[in-house]
Amino acid sequence: MGIVGIIVVIVCVFGGYMLNGGHLHVVWQPFEFMIILGASLGGRKWSIGTDATNANYTDWKIGVTKDISGWVLGAAYQDTNAKGGCNPANTGYYCFGNSLPVAAAGTKFKDAGKGVVVFSVSKSF
Repeated sequence: MGIVGIIVVIVCVFGGYMLNGGHLHVVWQPFEFMIILGASLGGRKWSIGTDATNANYTDWKIGVTKDISGWVLGAAYQDTNAKGGCNPANTGYYCFGNSLPVAAAGTKFKDAGKGVVVFSVSKSF
C-alpha cells in the first residue's frame, strides 16, 4: 500500500500543478526533494519507533462549510478505523496516556480511535 500512496501523491501534486498551467521544470529540485523526503521519513521513524509497521489505520473526515459575508462557518466529523480499548494493563497502538501527579489521580488514558465533531469559524480578509 505504501508504493501506491507514493504514486498517488506524485501524480496528484505534479499533475495538478501542470493542469493549472505550471511548468514542471520550475518544480524539479532534486536536492530539495531529498531533504524533505529524508526529514519526513526519518522523523516518522524516530517518532514512532520500530513498532510503526504494526499500527495500521485509516483516518477520514467529512464536513461542510458556508461562507457568509467573508465569515466561513464549518462543521466536520472525523473518525478512524483505529479501534481498541484503553485498558491500563494493555494499552494498544491507538491509546495514549499522560502521567499526572498522584494528587490528580495518576495516569489518564485517551482512545485515539474515537470519532469527534469539530466546529470552526474563520474570517477571510
